[in-house]
Amino acid sequence: VQGRFASVSPEHSLCRVGGDGFQTGAGGSGVASWGVGKRGQLGHGKRQDEREPRMLLSGLGYGIRIVQVAAGGGLVRVAHSLLLTSTGRVLSFGTGHSGALGFGYDRAKQLPDVLRPQYLDSLAGVRMVCVAAGELHSAAVSQDGDVYSWGDGFCGQLGHGDKRPVLTPQQVTHGGLEDEVV
Repeated sequence: VQGRFASVSPEHSLCRVGGDGFQTGAGGSGVASWGVGKRGQLGHGKRQDEREPRMLLSGLGYGIRIVQVAAGGGLVRVAHSLLLTSTGRVLSFGTGHSGALGFGYDRAKQLPDVLRPQYLDSLAGVRMVCVAAGELHSAAVSQDGDVYSWGDGFCGQLGHGDKRPVLTPQQVTHGGLEDEVV
């Protein structure tokens, strides 16, 4: 329904299941994933494909409820995933290519793959209500109606007025969006 409960990319699928903290067990996410997992986009902590839906059981915290899933990627083995919690926090995992995860560089100045869901701390102070994952980029909408985007901007798809990559979430203010509620 409106992309909140299931999302697919050419390589992997995500689906929200239950998510009440009881069906999935303590610390369960209420999310199942399957498909190609070579870049960690399934969130199970390994680079392994799954032929059937498998529950994500990583340490998101007890009672965390996922309200939206987004599977991004294309046909070039660059897939990533986003999860949105009921408290407006965003988690991402999968390929770090082009900054689509939003974590920026690590200490070694790399954009590593992330094999388990991790919170996007750069958005911790902003309550998000919607997430979307593209081929090499991601976006989120805040409760105030502001749009944030990050990742590869080679076609201008980030909306920041140029074609440069953005490695951590940045509010889109070009085109009059700073005064609009999305």
